Amino acid sequence: MAWVRADLLTPTAWREVCRSVATRTFGISTSGPARFDITRLVPLLEAVHEGLAGVWVDCLGWEAFIERWDRPKTLFYLGPPYLGTEHYYGRGLFERSDFERLSAALQCLQGRFTLSLNDVPDERELFAWASIETVELSYQAGGAGQTKRGREVIISRSELRPSMTNRTGLTGSYT
Repeated sequence: MAWVRADLLTPTAWREVCRSVATRTFGISTSGPARFDITRLVPLLEAVHEGLAGVWVDCLGWEAFIERWDRPKTLFYLGPPYLGTEHYYGRGLFERSDFERLSAALQCLQGRFTLSLNDVPDERELFAWASIETVELSYQAGGAGQTKRGREVIISRSELRPSMTNRTGLTGSYT
């Protein structure tokens, strides 16, 4: 089965990949040794290289990305901005109206998807056609030491669907 992660904001997504690989934070401390250890850089880069071996990196808008990679056995993971925070990533990159287009595109997928969003009534209404699971979480931003509780929804369609008409209205399969 193919697995495709459709991060809707590529520069932000790449930064998150780098953060998840590099668990150290860089800065200075007057009470201990430096946290950056150059002798650990080569093994870290080797691990990144190994983890990304065979990975295709594509720089496309989310609609073009889905159109290119959608296949009956593809599993998409989508992580758009939370509703109401679209502008945090830059004006015009992902607008509120894009959520409606995203919902429509996901309904037409040949493959499967998992989408994570904030838990707000508008999202639940827009994706009511899919399976929605609520999850409790806690998060901390900027290392401020204050943990906040929140809720997200995991929206998915896990069943494989029979061959269907693609978004252009033409019947056929992707190869």
